Amino acid sequence: MSMQLTERVAPAPEPGSSRLQRVAFMPQVGYNFSELFYTAVMFSYAPRTRGRAIPDLALTGIFGVGFPLADGIRFSVALEAPWAFHYHQTLGVVVYSGLGFRL
Repeated sequence: MSMQLTERVAPAPEPGSSRLQRVAFMPQVGYNFSELFYTAVMFSYAPRTRGRAIPDLALTGIFGVGFPLADGIRFSVALEAPWAFHYHQTLGVVVYSGLGFRL
């Protein structure tokens, strides 16, 4: 489960919206199909979009590589394809990097 908080720094938000642009809850299910490679599907529910109480929904397909750093810790680089379908109607491509911890 991930949570996203996005704050707009510049330019100033449009009138009637706040700097807190997006709040989203993102449960994710993934599968490691080899020692390095993984794939996942993520659902996003954003009750706040564009700095206002505008809900949005999205599905994201993920393909990534995880390099082991220590026992249960990996550095990951992934390619994500998010599809927002409730409010925005967009499809994108995102390159992502981060740390993963096995529970």
